[in-house]
Amino acid sequence: MGVDIAGMSKRFGRAEILSGIELSIARGEFVALLGPSGSGKTTLLRIIAGLEAASAGSLRIDDRDALSLPPRERKIGFVFQNYALFRHLRVFDNVAFGLQVKKRAERPPREVIARRVAELLELVQLGGLGQRFPSQLSGGQRQRVALARALAVDPELLLLDEPFGALDAGVRVALRQWLRGLHDSLGLTSIFVTHDQEEALALADRIALLNRGRIEQVGTPADLYDHPGTAFVMGFLGAVNRLDCAVSGGGVRLAGDTQPLDAQQISGPLPANGPAIALVRPHDLRLLGPAERGGSRVLLRSIAVVGARLRLILEKSGHTIEAEADRDRVDASWLHPGSQLRIEFSRVRIFATDGSAGEAIAPSESDQARPLSRHPARAALR
Repeated sequence: MGVDIAGMSKRFGRAEILSGIELSIARGEFVALLGPSGSGKTTLLRIIAGLEAASAGSLRIDDRDALSLPPRERKIGFVFQNYALFRHLRVFDNVAFGLQVKKRAERPPREVIARRVAELLELVQLGGLGQRFPSQLSGGQRQRVALARALAVDPELLLLDEPFGALDAGVRVALRQWLRGLHDSLGLTSIFVTHDQEEALALADRIALLNRGRIEQVGTPADLYDHPGTAFVMGFLGAVNRLDCAVSGGGVRLAGDTQPLDAQQISGPLPANGPAIALVRPHDLRLLGPAERGGSRVLLRSIAVVGARLRLILEKSGHTIEAEADRDRVDASWLHPGSQLRIEFSRVRIFATDGSAGEAIAPSESDQARPLSRHPARAALR
């Protein structure tokens, strides 16, 4: 089932939550909607599900005009962040809920529902737990129940709204690996909302990175990480250091340096002449040895051992810089807080100074004016 979104906008009163969203998702793809709180990703997911109305634009699911269809006719399964399980129902009835509330003419026989629920509980590794209540399960088990319920109605499109947000780190890692395997085995098209960059990089075929209601860039995890189109994209995906610089005559000079960067150190196109900002990742800094020349002068503030890596906090021209290095490649005996060092930048990206390098945080989507909804699991089936 493919999804095509064109010119999608959404307003709550005077607040524009989505603006001109353009996104196409191919059948069988796993796409992550990534961005900070308030970027519009959950609102976009709810519009696809039919739980919110778009203010403008079009949505086609499997080449049908989906905006004119009620949620239950869109062939969608929805997994919520807070599980949205019915606490008074046993696991079996939670999973069977979407089948049991179908119109009489569409409702499968009781024995077919029982067989389908049993198959799903085995699929999500919860076989034998059908008679338990949600309160008797762990967080990871509850989330798998929520996923089984979404799959019970045989969806062609699976929507997941930060499904691991309430789980601890260890459970999150295990479940996301399991989820990706399940997606591949079932041949679903999946759209996954998260603000966790590591989750998006690990799970998705492609990432749509949202900022202030707009899509900044769409691409594979490698494309976005290695070839960021804006300072926001680079700053959001992975740790970066930000340094003032100036572009002049096709060259770049960092603040506090007398010599410009070598052309080989600069990755990507340069903006127009004038003040700019240089972004460099911690692992793209090289610590020069005592006998080496060149590089930029920095002050070592602190050094820490993080597993097999050294993490150094440096200061340059009023900027704090973080650098990383392999412990077995650096002689740390001469590194002492307060000492003067030299570093070399192996890959730097230069962006115009337009305010986009910082993390843009809009008001949280949950804070926007929105009518009170019914129980989310029940509303999704209406």
